[in-house]
Amino acid sequence: MTYGKCFVLSFCIVLTIAACLGCGDGTTCDEKLASSLSDDIINEGASNVNHSLLRVDSAEEAGVFTAAYANITKARIFANADQRSMAAYFAEKVIAAETEHPITTPTDSDFYCTARWILADVAYANGEYGKSLALAKEILAFVGDGASPKDVAMRCSALSQMAECESELNHIDEAERLFGAPRNVQALIMRTSIIG
Repeated sequence: MTYGKCFVLSFCIVLTIAACLGCGDGTTCDEKLASSLSDDIINEGASNVNHSLLRVDSAEEAGVFTAAYANITKARIFANADQRSMAAYFAEKVIAAETEHPITTPTDSDFYCTARWILADVAYANGEYGKSLALAKEILAFVGDGASPKDVAMRCSALSQMAECESELNHIDEAERLFGAPRNVQALIMRTSIIG
């Protein structure tokens, strides 16, 4: 097959994927394509970390991933592979980049929470319960602790992480209070789904 035919075929495949993804819900087709590719790479990373990292680098070089997107994808790959120090390294790179780039989109919000979640999980696994608790509190402060949080699932995860940390720190009353909080959010979800 000639180079021209390969290019046309590749272009048609990309257009087909973009059409199938919809792109009508406020996110751009580029964001949906990047998200789909990232999920595919992360799933592959469970069995082949090195190949997945090469794919992330290729996507970044091709302009499909920004540097932040590439770093959060690498952090998730390493977290799933239980390589905590590397997961923390790439999560910290995402957080460092936030100082130069304000959080303005849902993708930025996801990066903010995911990077901190990875660091909180690594800290917890290393027995650094205070650090993990502080990171979970940052996530909770960002997503909101009221009746309508920005991200209900991340709120539940942060509250659960906080409860686990409080339990490990022998703050039993606070842990019990926090363990009850995600159920309150579950009730909110049920109410919202019934109303909406």
